[in-house]
Amino acid sequence: MSNTGDRFTVNEKDVTAKVIDGEAIIINLANGMYYSLDQTGAVAWVLLGAGHSVDEAADALAERFGVEADTARTDLAKLVNDLKEQNLIVSVDGSAAPRAVELEPPTGDPYETPVLNSYNDMGDVLALDPPLPQVEIENETWETPQA
Repeated sequence: MSNTGDRFTVNEKDVTAKVIDGEAIIINLANGMYYSLDQTGAVAWVLLGAGHSVDEAADALAERFGVEADTARTDLAKLVNDLKEQNLIVSVDGSAAPRAVELEPPTGDPYETPVLNSYNDMGDVLALDPPLPQVEIENETWETPQA
C-alpha cells in the first residue's frame, strides 16, 4: 500500500486520458483496456496526475465536496492502489512540487467514493489500431493522421 504522502503522475508511456464533462476517460494503450472515473474520481485523476499526494488531493476533495478529509484520504488510497495495479499511474520524486491544475468549477454534485470502472470490450480494436497522440511542432499542435 502507498504512503499518503507519495506522489504520482500519469503513466504517459502507456496511457492516454482526457476529462470530458466531469468524466475521466483513460486508455491503456499497452493492453487495450479503457477505464472511466466519474465526478469525484475525475477530479482525483486530475490532481493525482499532476503530482499531488493523496493527502493534498484529499484536502482538495474535502474542500470541494464538503466531505471529511479522512474519508477522502481513505477512498483515494484505495483508488491509487487500483490505478497502480492497472499501470495507469507511476510514482514520481516525492520532493517535486505538484503541477498547478485548473479544475472545472464545482457543479454542486455530492461526494461519491471514486471507483475505477474498467472495460475490455474494445481491447482488440485498440490493440490493433491504438489512438495516436498529438504531435507538437514549433508550438503548434497537429492531430496525427490515422489510416
